[in-house]
Amino acid sequence: MKKQQSVSRRVIAWIGKNGAKPNAIPTLAFVSVGDFFIPALPTQTSVILLAWLQPKKAALTALAFASAAAVGACILLFLVTVLDSYLQLIVPTQDSKMYSRWVELQGYIKEYGFIALAAMSLLPTPPRLMVVLSFLSGLGVPTIISTVFIGKLVWFFSVVSVIKIAPNWLMKLPIIGKKIEKLISPKLQSD
Repeated sequence: MKKQQSVSRRVIAWIGKNGAKPNAIPTLAFVSVGDFFIPALPTQTSVILLAWLQPKKAALTALAFASAAAVGACILLFLVTVLDSYLQLIVPTQDSKMYSRWVELQGYIKEYGFIALAAMSLLPTPPRLMVVLSFLSGLGVPTIISTVFIGKLVWFFSVVSVIKIAPNWLMKLPIIGKKIEKLISPKLQSD
């Protein structure tokens, strides 16, 4: 019986076959929109491999994946808006024991939410929970989306810059180096 491959493995296998083709960047950026909903997608790996396979388009890769993160945040905010009446059911009422904690949490998010969202947008994983909490605490949708976009643009641009500046050092890392070398070696031989 043939074992089913994970989504991550299928995406990485696709990159190995198609990563140097012109449609690879928009296709993988479109797929990475789902990273806000399916955490198993290899967005960081996709960016790294695309930067190696298409180094002249590294900035485009960063821009495409940052845009995809912003679209993912938009979709998440749309779902939160649609489900708002249901989400209000889990918010503690004034006579609840947890109400004072909820008010305290809202205060923290109103005071530090933008900074926390900006900081979490600079990290590799999408700031799913922070996007939802920021929205529920009153941070504006354009602010949330632009913060996610700018944070992810900085993150992805940093990643592709490192790949462009020092492309061989990652191949020397244990475990991942051999896998990356195997994926990009056909591209290196053709150059």
